Amino acid sequence: MSSRPFRFAVRAGGRLQGPSAWRGFAARAEALGYSCLTVADHMDKEYAPLIALQFVASCASSLRLGAEVLDNDFRNLLLLAREAATLDVLSEGRLGLGLGAGWQQLDYDWSGIPLDDGATRAYEPLLIELLA
Repeated sequence: MSSRPFRFAVRAGGRLQGPSAWRGFAARAEALGYSCLTVADHMDKEYAPLIALQFVASCASSLRLGAEVLDNDFRNLLLLAREAATLDVLSEGRLGLGLGAGWQQLDYDWSGIPLDDGATRAYEPLLIELLA
């Protein structure tokens, strides 16, 4: 049985405003030994997750990049796959991607998208993409 080193992630966003705050946060996380910096996918005070992660990739050379569950209702899955693949290549394989069904009512209110039941949110978009 092989062992792996224990790794830590840190979440960015919310109060971080502007490039210097993001640059400083990424540099501090990297200096403290965090292995991954993640961002969430909410509509309130968060930046667009993939663009924020690309900025972090340009500021930090060793941090892995993580999306804390992108809401599949907010994106076309084919375009998301293309953007994620591009970010993964440009960051030299550092992207970790989470995809989920969403849950926060405010995200749906602010986006104008109805918050369907869990089964519809989780499976309908995937089936549509697979059957198209």
